[in-house]
Amino acid sequence: MKTQTYRILVATAGLAAFAGASGALADDYPSRPVSLIVGFAPGGPADTLARIVAKEMNADLGQPVVVENKPGAGSTIAAREVAKADPDGYTILFVTSGHAGNFSYYPNLDFEASDLTGVAGIASTPIVITTGPDSPFTSLGDLIEAAKADPETLTYAAGGGGATLTALSAATFLDKADISAIPVSYGGSGPQNVDLMGGVLDFAFDTVSGSAALIQNDQIKALAVTSDKRSDVLPDVPTVTESGLDNFDQILGWFGMLAPAGTDPEIIATLNGAVVSALESEAVLTQLSSQGLEPMKMDPEEFDAWLVSETDRWGGLIKSLGLSAE
Repeated sequence: MKTQTYRILVATAGLAAFAGASGALADDYPSRPVSLIVGFAPGGPADTLARIVAKEMNADLGQPVVVENKPGAGSTIAAREVAKADPDGYTILFVTSGHAGNFSYYPNLDFEASDLTGVAGIASTPIVITTGPDSPFTSLGDLIEAAKADPETLTYAAGGGGATLTALSAATFLDKADISAIPVSYGGSGPQNVDLMGGVLDFAFDTVSGSAALIQNDQIKALAVTSDKRSDVLPDVPTVTESGLDNFDQILGWFGMLAPAGTDPEIIATLNGAVVSALESEAVLTQLSSQGLEPMKMDPEEFDAWLVSETDRWGGLIKSLGLSAE
């Protein structure tokens, strides 16, 4: 009995010591630089935004937030690194909306969505449905009417295709509008916009951040945005719902931050506070606006719930369309 009592006391003391050590680590956090892993190459939209936010977080945290690019496999290489990292708050992940579909599109990943936990939402941008400057379509209704009159004659593009958010948005729109069109594959939104401007392509899907400058310069026309409300960047462009598709649920491209599951909630709260402070900075707000982005401030619980919803939505569509990287 004495031996058993001794073991219980030792175990209890050990747990208390562990909890105390964990609390001390959270109190001292951060005591060294934080690595922000980005699953895309330098210079792209995700990398640019990550560096803007990281720069502002530096002052709030009192330590550098160092962006590290680990591109490849739809950002799953970066996500795996963070999922397998120590949950100490020193290795965190910058994610885009594509992360939500990755667990269905890449079926053989050796980590799960539950291996990562939400830190903060950062920014969002709707998808915009566009057409050429000389197109006869002046509204989304015009496009839908033409597609129904002559099925399988109009051509469209959605960036790189596959399981990208633009491609999934196209599939959702065609389904909700009950129309069919001919998909044309491009390596990205740049080449598709060239053909859109040249009249080679009938309509296209892109993020507002990717097409805003061309729309504002009248090089392409915007027919509708996929958000619930009009974009601050394109206030004269109606939403898909305003255009008559009442059964259409909003679609947003988004950016956020994750940490390894098991990270101390106090550390998560510290990181979230730094992100929120960054999103209240005039410098960051100006940068977001210039890129067609809007702040998406969320606490960790809200961002976790958002991730679950997005993963269920896009994962289900990817499976129903039979899309897979394998």
